[in-house]
Amino acid sequence: MGRKVLVVEDDVQLQVLASRVLQTYGYEPMVAPDGKEAQRLAALDPPPDLVLMDLALPDYDGIEVTRRLKAANPRLVIIAVSAHAMASDRDRARAAGCDGFLTKPYQIDQLIEVVRRALGEVAPADVTPVPKPSST
Repeated sequence: MGRKVLVVEDDVQLQVLASRVLQTYGYEPMVAPDGKEAQRLAALDPPPDLVLMDLALPDYDGIEVTRRLKAANPRLVIIAVSAHAMASDRDRARAAGCDGFLTKPYQIDQLIEVVRRALGEVAPADVTPVPKPSST
């Protein structure tokens, strides 16, 4: 598998969707349903390469979790994910240390483009899925 992407999301359907998409494109997804688990997984050695942080979590506010993760590892790349696309939400996320912002609902190509840009990988025009292994 490829680079690790921590998906911090409390909605099980979105966890599954993001994980499948990331796997299809060669990433290794990790899933945290809440802020406490996100902090535990982000502290692993080695840490994830990228965090997709839902800003509306059941235990901690995603902004607070972002602050905690950045305090522990300032180089950790965190992309805020929110259904709210207002400038104030983006500003709050940026002030907390988020490196980017993705609005829900997102399209698969948007998700992969944001991940690739955040990780400094190939240009978005070059993004193609990794073929699945044949079952034969």
